[in-house]
Amino acid sequence: MRSIFLVCSLLVCSSIGAQDVLYRIECVDLSIIQVLKQLEREYALKFSYDPREMRRYNITLNFKSNNPDLIVEELIRELPFRAQMVKGVYLLIPDKSKDAYRLLTGKVLDASSGEPLAFAHIQSRENAGTISNLNGTFSLQNMDDSLNITVTHVGYKSLNLTVKPHLKTLEINLQPDTGILPEFIITRDQNLPQYSSISRHQINPNQVRSLPNLGETDLFKSLQLLPGVKATDESSSGLSIRGSSPDQNLVLFDNLTLYHIDHFFGIFSTLNPFIVDRIDLYKGGFDAKYGGRLSSVIDARSRVGNRNEFKAGVNINTVSINAYMETPLAKKSSLILAYRRSFQEISRSNLYNQFIRKNRVNLIDSTDPYLDGESITMEPDFYFDDFSSKLRIRPTENSFLDLNLYFSNDVYNGIFEEGDDFLTFSIFDDAGWGNVGAGVNWTWFKGHDISSSLIASLSEYHSTSTFSFVESYRNPDQFTGSADSAVIFDIDTTIYFEDYHKENYVTDLSLKWERNQVLDDETSFSLGTELNVLNSEYSMTYFQDFNETFSETGFIASGYTQYDFVPGNWKFNIGLRGSYYNVTDSYQFEPRLRASYNVNNALSVKSGWSVHHQYINQLSISPFGNSDQNYWVLADDEIYPLMRSRHLIAGFDLEQDPWTLDVEVYHKKSQGIIISEFVLFSAFNGLDFSEFEDLVIDGNNESSGIDLLLKRTTDTHTSWLSYSIARSRNSIPVVNGGSSYPANHDQLHEINFAHVYKLDNWEFSTVFIYGSGIPYTPPGQNELFDPVLYDLTAINSLRLPDYHRLDLSAKRKMDIGKFSLEAGLTIFNLYNRKNIKSRRFGVLFEFDDDFEPVDSHFVPIDVRLLGLTPNFFLNLRF
Repeated sequence: MRSIFLVCSLLVCSSIGAQDVLYRIECVDLSIIQVLKQLEREYALKFSYDPREMRRYNITLNFKSNNPDLIVEELIRELPFRAQMVKGVYLLIPDKSKDAYRLLTGKVLDASSGEPLAFAHIQSRENAGTISNLNGTFSLQNMDDSLNITVTHVGYKSLNLTVKPHLKTLEINLQPDTGILPEFIITRDQNLPQYSSISRHQINPNQVRSLPNLGETDLFKSLQLLPGVKATDESSSGLSIRGSSPDQNLVLFDNLTLYHIDHFFGIFSTLNPFIVDRIDLYKGGFDAKYGGRLSSVIDARSRVGNRNEFKAGVNINTVSINAYMETPLAKKSSLILAYRRSFQEISRSNLYNQFIRKNRVNLIDSTDPYLDGESITMEPDFYFDDFSSKLRIRPTENSFLDLNLYFSNDVYNGIFEEGDDFLTFSIFDDAGWGNVGAGVNWTWFKGHDISSSLIASLSEYHSTSTFSFVESYRNPDQFTGSADSAVIFDIDTTIYFEDYHKENYVTDLSLKWERNQVLDDETSFSLGTELNVLNSEYSMTYFQDFNETFSETGFIASGYTQYDFVPGNWKFNIGLRGSYYNVTDSYQFEPRLRASYNVNNALSVKSGWSVHHQYINQLSISPFGNSDQNYWVLADDEIYPLMRSRHLIAGFDLEQDPWTLDVEVYHKKSQGIIISEFVLFSAFNGLDFSEFEDLVIDGNNESSGIDLLLKRTTDTHTSWLSYSIARSRNSIPVVNGGSSYPANHDQLHEINFAHVYKLDNWEFSTVFIYGSGIPYTPPGQNELFDPVLYDLTAINSLRLPDYHRLDLSAKRKMDIGKFSLEAGLTIFNLYNRKNIKSRRFGVLFEFDDDFEPVDSHFVPIDVRLLGLTPNFFLNLRF
């Protein structure tokens, strides 16, 4: 079995009474640079060379001599260098006349679009493998004999080919693969053990298209099937990762920061699967180039338009229509566009009706603390749409310019009215939110080893929400009922049971420069700078008596560096990120360290430690606690604290074809976790809001757990099982009597199983999800005339019933001339499990014949998740 480093020994032998030194080299397939360094260290020889030229070559040699000149001559005999002694230093100078070693330069391309593929793995049987750079290029040694190589890339079919001797350039085209693979780890050599990837997973849309879905491929829902990512709430695309809230995730789409990532109150994610190329998920301990969030990073990249021919496609399902097109523009440019829009205002599908009845209306019912036992009936107007595009221009073969546009938008309008000439009962429930962004990315390459990028992006987020729950009384003279019951009200009286209006806007301007350089076969180096200018504006009016506004503008100036090196069976990633935040006039330093060790060809162990800060925080508002009721504010360390987190991770990978096992243990401690004043408002009756202005409660959170992922992949079957056991607890001095308590996202157990079976043109898949119950707060004291809805000394002390569901899907692919058609059926929640999203409480009164209250008791108001939901879909590509 070949290896980058199997044997290397340099021995000093002296005969008794002799002064001559015996120089000896014994090495097998070892980097020439390592041999030279060992000669310098053992024999005090001195060399001067260009590491960028020298690092390309490995040697196998067994030679000894008393003459150092002969040692050096033998060392470079078959290398394209000559040696020259100058003042005691051996100069190793490139010699073009020697051609025993030749350099093969290649490029890896997408066979359908003609675009370069970055990070493809090229493995040669004859020498160590390599990775293609951002421009898709790579280099390998090509000797006098034929070269056998294997090329792999996530989401593409592997390719084996034989390269003729003396060939200098090579173009490799990879075909997309629709197989499913939930994780992809880059390795240096298939014959070497894996270098573990710590808390990282990569998803390609082609890999998850066969999974059951509610409308079409949803990449964020696919991420929920990975261990450590909560999957027991299908009405939330905001990912809760390792016990943290979704706002602690940095979500990037082509370097645009997204502040809201779901449609339809969480049922769908805003990223269009037609345009996404891949998503990298870092569940913790991420690279130094990422900053500004505590928990995780979700880095999504869009596809590049086809450089060869025009292509288009459309998806139609019971919820929305989605279309895309890609086309070449001249020889060096390409364009891809994708647009999606729902048509619920026309179709009123089963999914729409379930959501309105079980989710939104139940939330509205629960805003009334004193229930009358009746439920309202609403048919709101609702739609969402999103648009994505990328224009790529290639001024030269060694550079490209990307222009990216993105927007997503949701509009919800719910009105309910009933009454007569005297009394009208009305509910107005309006909401809207979305993201708009634009970015420019200029990347250029210097040779195969150096790449640099300049990135500018502007992202804007908006969210508005209005809710009114009122009773209006008119002129009692026009009322035909009992005058005695009517005259207690003044003419044209309006009673507000709930009434608020909220607006939130965020603007994020980002400028980045980064540089990556491969120093030699074992080391690489990256550094960068970043400037973020943030503005957050928020206003809220509640019951017309309470008004709160917030506006803050600040900037974060950051710099980072990261050094990666692979000495022997070890792999180290050492990084440091430093930032200055002008609002608090403070500096933050974030060391990042990861290490892995290859025990043998199948087993590797890994560990990581890192520090992270967050400068913009998201607060939640009652009464809904739903996805449109959040707002972002900048930290100022007076009202809103600067958040800090420390990650500690350890684990191992075990691979024995066709099985792969990945296990990680983590502990995460965060400071400055915020609870907004509005979380507690619904627990009080008759609260004077003005007394609680600018009240924000903060404290600490500790999350720890174990993530396990077991995979098995064959030609026709792909399956994986993920399991997470975790705890997440808050410690906030003025809450819960000062004792720690389970956080909202605390869930002890979660198990996810997925399986895909391919049979000719058919694909069948199933997903099963189980999660133990999440916490909720029990009711307080039941006083007849002064009930206390919640016991604030027992926050989150009870648990909802366990969550579980089974999804099935079948899909068939048909080729009709130049058209490709896919038709499929998904059955979501096959056995119609009545899962619960959240539990609130109301008070139900009992009255005597004189309408005097004689008793009361608490009534749980459960917001239920989706039941049995079939969905039919059609995909057409041409």
